[in-house]
Amino acid sequence: MPGRETSRGYLLYLALGVFLCLASRLPFLVGGSLAPDSDECILGLMATHVAQGEALPILFYGQDYGFALLETAVGALFFKLFGTSIAVLKFAMLLLWMVGWWLLVLAVRGFSGIRAAWFLGILLAACPAWALWSMKARGGYLTAFLFTNLSLWLLSRVHAARSTKAGTFAGIGACVGLVYWSQPLWLPGLLLFLICSMVRRKRALEAVALAASAISIAGLLYIATRSNHSEYWSPKVIDPEILQALYLTPRRLWVHLSASYYYTLRITPGTLTVVSATLWLAVIVVACILPFVAPRRTGCRSWPARVGAWSALAGVVSSLLISNRLFSHRYLLPFVVRLRASRVGHRVGGLVARKATGTPVRSRNYGNPYDRRSRLVPRTSGRFIGCHHAGRPGPMGWSVGAFGRRVAGR
Repeated sequence: MPGRETSRGYLLYLALGVFLCLASRLPFLVGGSLAPDSDECILGLMATHVAQGEALPILFYGQDYGFALLETAVGALFFKLFGTSIAVLKFAMLLLWMVGWWLLVLAVRGFSGIRAAWFLGILLAACPAWALWSMKARGGYLTAFLFTNLSLWLLSRVHAARSTKAGTFAGIGACVGLVYWSQPLWLPGLLLFLICSMVRRKRALEAVALAASAISIAGLLYIATRSNHSEYWSPKVIDPEILQALYLTPRRLWVHLSASYYYTLRITPGTLTVVSATLWLAVIVVACILPFVAPRRTGCRSWPARVGAWSALAGVVSSLLISNRLFSHRYLLPFVVRLRASRVGHRVGGLVARKATGTPVRSRNYGNPYDRRSRLVPRTSGRFIGCHHAGRPGPMGWSVGAFGRRVAGR
């Protein structure tokens, strides 16, 4: 079966992705960039209280929102094992982020195949917007990242017909409830994926299981936190000024992708940062547009590709509702992840590869790599390269190795 977890190719890609995640952030961990901000200090204090057995906080201190139990528990565990320090806390958050990253890779693999998954996974690992945020203990952001990707992975298993039980949808609903309490800005794109899947499947029991589980988890957390919470920081974040926010959106996206900001303040970037952020913004804009203006040419004709682009745009639209006075560029973190969850980047990569090698476009209608009965999703030779192991016949009767020899003229 393509993309089997125990395969040599999968382990190779996994090792490469983990190495990139760690190596790209090592300078921050051992350099002079460890100074925590005020929110990280608070979560470090929460983790210390848990490690010492003094408290078990569910929400971020001083707030009536921000589910931080997972990040606090992980931080406390690492404090117990390696001592109390900001470096230990940041490394613990990095490992938590890497679990979410791995789940996202598995989700894209379920929708698009193993090569597509690691192509997009490496892009996310190298994205400047997540360079520091993958290590920030800020109470809720990494938790929302992890549970959003966990729900997408479960949904990809349904898409691949590997799991169609109502319990799977109950698990997805539980993730939705936890995301709501962690960071609701992740919900618009996630709900768009879920709604499209429910509409396509037309199974009422699955929708009921998902909704019941989400409401139950959200309700239980509400009951558990009402007796012991603080409203010290309860700003009116939702205060839309649509026209001004729309005007500021291109600049906000650029600053977010450059990661040159601190809370609501912008930091003057260097030349390399300017070039990198501009290129990232251009790629993302093109990737959002292509599924709609050139679906056949790029091969982005299936629903995950379009929904991925729509969910990225949903993240931007939801940011328009935030008060311009309180807006922070970190609120755009869901935008980058939802775009990575689509097939667009891999499809564009396949098109570029075919142009570079002069290989003619050959299409054949066949379905999900995990479902041999399906023949509904059109794919191209670029997708063919990405979804089959070397030595395994593809839809044209070729293997990847044979295709490479064909291109090389051997």
